[in-house]
Amino acid sequence: MRFSPDKKEGLLREYGLEGSKIRFLSGSFNHTYTIQSPTGRKFALRVNTHSEHDELGLQAEIEWVQALRHDTDLIVPSPIALKDGRFTTKLGKYAAVVYDWLDGKDVGNDAGSQVMAELAKAMKVLHTHSKTFRLSPNAALPTLNDTLWGAPYRLGEAEREVFSEVVNRSNAALDKLKAFAPILIHFDLHFYNLKYLNGQLAIFDFDDCQFAWPEMDVAISFYNLRGHPLHKELEAVFWDHYDSDMRVSSSELESLIAGRQALLLNWFHANTNKKMADRVRAYTPKAMNRLSRFLETGVFSAIDP
Repeated sequence: MRFSPDKKEGLLREYGLEGSKIRFLSGSFNHTYTIQSPTGRKFALRVNTHSEHDELGLQAEIEWVQALRHDTDLIVPSPIALKDGRFTTKLGKYAAVVYDWLDGKDVGNDAGSQVMAELAKAMKVLHTHSKTFRLSPNAALPTLNDTLWGAPYRLGEAEREVFSEVVNRSNAALDKLKAFAPILIHFDLHFYNLKYLNGQLAIFDFDDCQFAWPEMDVAISFYNLRGHPLHKELEAVFWDHYDSDMRVSSSELESLIAGRQALLLNWFHANTNKKMADRVRAYTPKAMNRLSRFLETGVFSAIDP
């Protein structure tokens, strides 16, 4: 979305950041901007152009991040209040939130043994904290019910059989987890939502947080690792430092990992961003080949032949 000068000035006034510069950073999902204040302080502005969270969900995200900062040693961003004390505002029809900027470099494709060890320990802290954390009456989040978040099937008939079988296997693993109480999880712990600086890991972008099960955070991180040539070694490091019992088998975890691919592929086909259209057309056969190989081998891999 584009900011008119009036909108920019109005937003900065709401936060008491008059004279700051707003610059576009990314927009493949929600739109993210940097805010650079005249004093040198930097912030991240997120405009929820495609978020699944309503206002209650955004309030829940803020409450959990604040509690993690207060109750744990995890490095997470600090939500910034408007001058009236609220933490969310509106830009047109979209909700927006501002966080303090986290220093460090995005881990991205540079995940190594130290990052995996720190991720395992951080994930354990997240999940332990969530077991006793309670949202206020002014906040609410959904509970994960199925692999596709209740969305309809959006691909063509040629892909339906393979896609549906993957989703069925993933849903069967989810059904097993439903025997246990769900807790708040991040639900998007990929390596571009992690920063690493001076041996410390920082976690950000809690926009997808919801009630689910810890195994889903593991599956999502592993999904984003499966294109790495050393993913087996890096996953072994993770298990060495993740002190928690898994309530799914290794084959069921593979189904949850493959289910993440199915979810993302289905979502891409719902994206109305015109710039994404060509990318989706090129990505679909690649993703479907991954799902087919998973059904043949029982192991999900994003290393394409």
